[in-house]
Amino acid sequence: MCKSDDIWRNIASLLSGVIARHIEDVDLKNLLSYTEGEIDYHDNHSYPDYGLMKVLEESSDAIDMYLHHLPDQLTYSVTYKIATPDDMELMMSSRLEMLKVVNDLNYTYEYSDEIVKGSREYFEKGDHTTVLAMDGKRVIGCASICYMYIMPTFYHPTGKRAHLMNVYTMKEWQRQGVAKKMVSMLIDEARKRGVTEISLDTTEEGRPLYKRLGFIESTEGMVLVNK
Repeated sequence: MCKSDDIWRNIASLLSGVIARHIEDVDLKNLLSYTEGEIDYHDNHSYPDYGLMKVLEESSDAIDMYLHHLPDQLTYSVTYKIATPDDMELMMSSRLEMLKVVNDLNYTYEYSDEIVKGSREYFEKGDHTTVLAMDGKRVIGCASICYMYIMPTFYHPTGKRAHLMNVYTMKEWQRQGVAKKMVSMLIDEARKRGVTEISLDTTEEGRPLYKRLGFIESTEGMVLVNK
């Protein structure tokens, strides 16, 4: 047995059950032949900074990322759920994954304690609804709406408003209606709560979706950012 085989078996030994058995079945020669800049976790997830084995040796998170994309671990059949406190780790993992993707960070990036703690506290105590899109036990999408109560106005006499954020779908499931379904569920939930206005921040790529859901362009606001 070559040294590379030993390394791979050591990684497998860290895992249990069926996932570990999947690793044992991987074609090691092909898997270990990747060189720097050629890594592909699954068809659309590139990792240009490190050789595959180096990543897997140094980061348990990277092992987790890789294993989550084994084709036979996924059903490609999506279900949706309103998250509960019992789903804390699912909400956290999807939020932190989303932040890495949208900020173009590599998978080994380590968040500050402030980001991790603040995110967890918001999911625990914040007034929000979060939808999770699931493929089996794997989160493949998430979206949140945050509720606000402000001074009533002529057009919004209840003072109940909301802000849509944290909308993310993994690349393999994009353009299959996942984001539309999650956002639609949140809009329905907000309406049940008497919300009269929902705001959001969006990229150019996301604008067509939100327009189809009834959002319109707004030039009413201004923002002061404290740096």
